[in-house]
Amino acid sequence: MAGMRLRQRFALRRFLRGLGPVAGPHLTRAGNVYILPTRQGLGFLLVLALMLTGAINYVNSLAFAFTFLLGSVGITGIVHTWRNLLGLRIHVHPPEPVFAGTAPRLALVFDNPDGPRAALEITARRRDTPRRLEAGQGQTVAHLDLPPAPRGRHPLPALQVSTRFPLGLFRAWTIVHPEGDCLIWPKPAESAPAPRAGGDAHTLAGEAGQGRDDFAGLRDYRRGDSLHHVHWKAAARQQGLLVKEFQGETSESVILDWDGLPPADAETRLSLLCRQILDAEAAGQRYALHLPGHAIPSGRGADHRRRCLDALALWEAG
Repeated sequence: MAGMRLRQRFALRRFLRGLGPVAGPHLTRAGNVYILPTRQGLGFLLVLALMLTGAINYVNSLAFAFTFLLGSVGITGIVHTWRNLLGLRIHVHPPEPVFAGTAPRLALVFDNPDGPRAALEITARRRDTPRRLEAGQGQTVAHLDLPPAPRGRHPLPALQVSTRFPLGLFRAWTIVHPEGDCLIWPKPAESAPAPRAGGDAHTLAGEAGQGRDDFAGLRDYRRGDSLHHVHWKAAARQQGLLVKEFQGETSESVILDWDGLPPADAETRLSLLCRQILDAEAAGQRYALHLPGHAIPSGRGADHRRRCLDALALWEAG
């Protein structure tokens, strides 16, 4: 009994101080599910108090019976509201990186071994419109859009999962402190100056799928392939997503250089570099990224694009 009181006190202290995050999934149990009456619940309690006062004043047995009947309904509602959250295992998956100005999308997996859970609400901030969810038995996936954030790495906010089921008189909630963070890339500029040539030509003669001089055939699409090489007519004929192979091209590398941009503040330059990365990748070019104090060698493809965008997101002056 003493150990349980100690755990409940620690859980309450953690909730009041907003400590986190917690490793692994969040399991709702007696120590971290809280319940209070709603406005309707306070009105209901006030009506019960007035009814009880009138029953005592007039010594009316029927009024006593009706008051106690409504009181038992309210107590039953407390139990059902609290149990609607109890026993859930909540897994939070960090969102994929997005550009500044775009809302990151968080994925939550509710592992529910018991019966259906009705009218669950998820929110990241108190004033946000809650995301409503009906969790059936087994696993249920829900997505929550977080508020847009500026460039950089941001810790995931504490999430609140609550319910007012079944009567709406009481609200039970639990606080989820997810692990991980969200990476925000710079917002790409509308247009950017052409990058300078890298001077190191990458010869692709004999390499299928990269040149533009001699058509060599078709192959299956692989992640990172340029959309310019996709055989759209074959895709329209429902023959799958195929990519044209060429041979004999010499692909020049370009350098996306911080110092080669027009004079501007740091965030504007990062936006221009972000646009240059997207344009070079769309054109199937090899590109290197040069930032003050950091350089990424020439390359291309989805992994190289992700590495360059991550470098822009995490770059700090000095």
